[in-house]
Amino acid sequence: VSNIVLGYGSSELWRLTRLSHLLREGDGSIMSLDDATGATVRRLGHIYIHPTYDENMEHDIALVKVMEPIVWSAKVIPACLPPAEPSLDHVGHGRVHLPKQYCKLAGWGSEADGGDYVGHLASIEIPVMTDQKCAHTSASIFGRRVDTWSTLCAGHFDGTRQSPCKGDDGGGLTCQWNGNYYLVGVAGQQIGECSVL
Repeated sequence: VSNIVLGYGSSELWRLTRLSHLLREGDGSIMSLDDATGATVRRLGHIYIHPTYDENMEHDIALVKVMEPIVWSAKVIPACLPPAEPSLDHVGHGRVHLPKQYCKLAGWGSEADGGDYVGHLASIEIPVMTDQKCAHTSASIFGRRVDTWSTLCAGHFDGTRQSPCKGDDGGGLTCQWNGNYYLVGVAGQQIGECSVL
């Protein structure tokens, strides 16, 4: 499998993913996780791009409508979306407060740098960074600070633990909050070497 687009959503017709992932790897299909041995391909209908997306990966997100509904099952469960007006976090942003919490990232990517796609869905738990650590880490790696209002940083950056690999980008990052798992982001750029999900 060479072209995989993985998205998440609470509707059987809508998916959320990275726009740059669609532009780079898109082939007109979206993968659905409704078969234990692989995936079912769905044709794309419409793609709605965030109005302030730019090539520096700010607001790198898209809503994708598929042509055929996804059938929910014990193995295909939609992620909840955060409330429209969550309680304010420690810096007054209207979002769920997540730093230092471990969240789940799912993907169909390779198991090691330069490896082949695994052909099955895998997941890892990774920590969410504070806004301050996110800004500092992005500045040291990319030479610029990311906008922590629109970007969430999660993962291990020491190369010694599980991390996403090629093909995992666009996969959903879900965090548990009040007993439910919520989609809080989509996997972005891989930083450094990756390891098994």
